[in-house]
Amino acid sequence: MKIKDTPEDFIVEEISEVKPKKTGEYTYVQLKKENWTTQRAIQQLSRRLRVSRNRIGFAGNKDKFAITTQVCSVWKIEPEQIKHINIKDIELKVLGKGDERINLGDLKSNKFKIIVKEVSKSELENLEKNFPKIKKQGFVNIFGKQRFGSAGNSGKIGAEIIEGNLEHAAKLFITEHGDNERAQEFGKFAKKNWGKWKEIIKECPDFLGLEKAVLNWLIRVSTDFGGAIRAIPKPTRRIFVSAYQSEIWNKEAQKSKAEIINIDPIEIKSMPELNMRGAERRRIVKTKNLKKKVKGKTVELEFELPKGCYATVLVDKLFR
Repeated sequence: MKIKDTPEDFIVEEISEVKPKKTGEYTYVQLKKENWTTQRAIQQLSRRLRVSRNRIGFAGNKDKFAITTQVCSVWKIEPEQIKHINIKDIELKVLGKGDERINLGDLKSNKFKIIVKEVSKSELENLEKNFPKIKKQGFVNIFGKQRFGSAGNSGKIGAEIIEGNLEHAAKLFITEHGDNERAQEFGKFAKKNWGKWKEIIKECPDFLGLEKAVLNWLIRVSTDFGGAIRAIPKPTRRIFVSAYQSEIWNKEAQKSKAEIINIDPIEIKSMPELNMRGAERRRIVKTKNLKKKVKGKTVELEFELPKGCYATVLVDKLFR
């Protein structure tokens, strides 16, 4: 089977808790994007507004290869400044104002419309068997692959940061990439020429903006890997640490039958700003308004999931 064959096959709408009004220090903006990660979309928006990206808040990281809609808050920026911004494959709609910043987790749920293509006969049989069971009982709420980055190494980077191995963390970030061939070629070059920062940055593609930020720091201070890692925006660095937590939780969830499993807190001496609180996460989660339409070898799915749950995990459970 194929999911995300095109961005139109994977549509996500965030159900926000924000209640806009006419006044406030924050302007609330609906951000609809295609083929952008949330982090890079926010980075581009901050550049166009000529403000620090820290002034832009959002509730969750949405898929890149999809059409996604979410709400952001922008501190001390007037609606008129946003209305004139034009970014390819990004639509911005001012919703109003308010007094509260939007932070990670400030959402109710996410609605999904997903088209699954080239479904085999056995997968259709699995769907018919699994659909009523999952609709009634739910599914194991593990973190999905996108939690761990396109290269699948976010947890490894997080582990190196936690251990204080900051050069290893920087090396993983710069040299390991996902399916993009140009990025993979660059990664191989960087690994082979590690330490030759000026040579490496010449080969760095423009779309790897965060990698360039790390390299620019190392060009100035060649062995300051702590400073280099801090050139990566704090929300992204927190994703690395969170991914490490998620890997541990997934292992526990696959073997533990408890209804709720704890996520342990993490303390990082080398970067205390990345300390992570502990949390509780429900092992089994139920869908809301789960629907399906089967058209030959194509299946259309609609459902709503609580925040922090992964649609790709549900799809895998339905067809497995």
